[in-house]
Amino acid sequence: MLFNRDRALDLMGRFNLDVIIAAAPENIQYVSGLEGWTQNIYKYNRAQAFALFFRNRNASAALLIPGQENTYAVSQKLSVPEVYLYGRRGGLHWPEGAKPRGREEEAFARLVQGRTFTSPGEGLIWLLRDRGASSGRIALDEERCAPPIREHLKRELGAGAEILPGSNLFRLIRLVKTPDEIARLRTAARANEKCYGAVIAAVRRGAAELAVAAAYRIAAAQAGGLFGWFHFGGGRRSCSMFPPSKYRLKKGDLYVFDAGMSLGGYFADTGGCGLIGPPDERHKRAYKAVRAGLDAALAKVRAGVTGSAIYHAMMDGVQKSGLPNFHQTFAGHTIGLEPREFPFTLGPTERASDPFLPDTTDVPLPERSVINLEVPAGEFGWGGMQVEASLIVKKGGFEVLVPLRRRLEISR
Repeated sequence: MLFNRDRALDLMGRFNLDVIIAAAPENIQYVSGLEGWTQNIYKYNRAQAFALFFRNRNASAALLIPGQENTYAVSQKLSVPEVYLYGRRGGLHWPEGAKPRGREEEAFARLVQGRTFTSPGEGLIWLLRDRGASSGRIALDEERCAPPIREHLKRELGAGAEILPGSNLFRLIRLVKTPDEIARLRTAARANEKCYGAVIAAVRRGAAELAVAAAYRIAAAQAGGLFGWFHFGGGRRSCSMFPPSKYRLKKGDLYVFDAGMSLGGYFADTGGCGLIGPPDERHKRAYKAVRAGLDAALAKVRAGVTGSAIYHAMMDGVQKSGLPNFHQTFAGHTIGLEPREFPFTLGPTERASDPFLPDTTDVPLPERSVINLEVPAGEFGWGGMQVEASLIVKKGGFEVLVPLRRRLEISR
């Protein structure tokens, strides 16, 4: 199961919450298991979906989805026991006497012939009242809940209910990954490492940056993944994270890339650097310093370490190993159903203002959080280098998600 039920219940008890309501696609998938499509196409109340989880163990979790999502709901293995539809039934003709055949059609018949609501607001109110949670404290995933629906809930529930912005609460719950989540992250990372190889294979003298980007996109699609991002810069453009261009690589060019995709809803992040032709002493010295920064950061990783401690170790490692002018704003980030999850980036302390988050983002990383470390170093007018590694935080250290090939790649 993706959903960390015990952690959710613990935090709900700590904040005295009666129900948490997911609305963002990543939180819908997290709570219910549904990998839907409508929220990626339609906006706001034309395709709102909600997954409700209750602190009362006798109140069953439920999923409320638009009618267009019904076929996806019945074709997937969900982790909530009850699913409800809202909106029009669609144009499907159901002949009199037609009988479902097989598990999928039987589930489809139960869903489309079951209770249907006219609107998402109506369905939410019914579910909350049916499960005795229409008063008390409700954490609503506000970032993807349309304002009219929020206002409808406040108006219908009245003063007896306190509705709190809950998007960051979901991120706080998701910080500690379940075994199933780690398995998905590992699968995504393994696929992305194959895409890393496709990038290196596409890099050669005369290759356009856009052609290298196309190789990554094709490899991600062949792996069953969804493209997330691909930064690529060659020559002087390798000093920072530029979008790929028509520039053609030539002998002596450095290149840097950063690439991300999602698979099964979970993100993978990778990146690297290389050179067209043999390295000189400056290249070797710079890459050695970047790797020293990564190694210094890795030496800090264990349950209980803060992002700022990892960041300062990385900074110190690079600067003392040959790049004294090196500066970066962060040393990496968390990763999961979103490419950045709480505490977002691993760097200097930043203040946080949220009913559920700590006062700062510089929190001790818990066991089974997953982070991506990255050390990009660039100099304007010369170029740059980058290394990355994705890790599972453990009690006494870390475990890489997948074996990594990290080196200064040499292309012809």
